Amino acid sequence: MRILLIAIAFALTGLIAVTVTSDNHSSAFDERVDTVKRNQKSASTPSNNLKAISVVTQDSENGAGPNLSLPSKPNNAAVQSLMKSMKTGDPRTPPLAPTVNPRIKPTLEELASRDLYREFEARQKKTVYASFVVAAKHKITEIEQQIAQGKKFGVSQKQLAEATQKLEMLQKETGRILREHPEIDIGSGPE
Repeated sequence: MRILLIAIAFALTGLIAVTVTSDNHSSAFDERVDTVKRNQKSASTPSNNLKAISVVTQDSENGAGPNLSLPSKPNNAAVQSLMKSMKTGDPRTPPLAPTVNPRIKPTLEELASRDLYREFEARQKKTVYASFVVAAKHKITEIEQQIAQGKKFGVSQKQLAEATQKLEMLQKETGRILREHPEIDIGSGPE
């Protein structure tokens, strides 16, 4: 319905434009109107009606204008491909990356007992802290290298101070975690 309304609006705009310029080109206008009438008589589908309307909207001097015609039949292979991808997905899509450390769920016994569940939570926190310490050690090494390169290549003092502040915060937090949780084995964290 919207396409028909848009086509009618284009047709009316084209007729007004053609009527205004038809003083000099009345014979060309008459030929186009005849063509439109012939096309309307032979039109049996909406796409043919749009083709007929687009003839009227073309500029009378150079034949340029919007082409509102639609294909009469959709491409069968394209339709089949769309239907298949809607059902099964696009075969070109790469697989999802596997999770490195899947979440460990509590057992039924741990869920049933408060004490066992607290122990489960403590193990989970220990794993998180160990992961942080391992990742922070890698990041500390990386930031130290960046600071050295920054000094070598003349990075501004403001950026160096910011990097140094981040380095100190990471070192302080890593030290705090290791002091508060000496049982953390740094080798047990994911790498």
